[in-house]
Amino acid sequence: MDSTIKSLVLNTLSSIPYPITFLKNDSEDDTFITFFEYLDQGEGYAEDAEDQTGHYIQIDVWYKDDIGTLCKDIMDLLKAQDFTKKEIRDIGWDEPTQRYHSVVSVAYLQQN
Repeated sequence: MDSTIKSLVLNTLSSIPYPITFLKNDSEDDTFITFFEYLDQGEGYAEDAEDQTGHYIQIDVWYKDDIGTLCKDIMDLLKAQDFTKKEIRDIGWDEPTQRYHSVVSVAYLQQN
């Protein structure tokens, strides 16, 4: 994942009161957030060169108790930084982590 995009996600979500990490979290917190880029693709071209890159990012919210509007709050923060909502979905109970799992998927268009 492009370090600029990774930093943008971390900085944008820094006001969220839960641990946020790239790819995995080893903490024992009841609620935590992980994220990764699942697609990096050219979105615009000029003179045979890529001039726009689409970054597609999945934010995973892991929790044991009600998280209220956390997914919406994440989406609102990301929208303010020009991310585009792809979907928010509830995955349900995840046996290996013993937590519920929700996903926020977004896209970010980077000008090259």
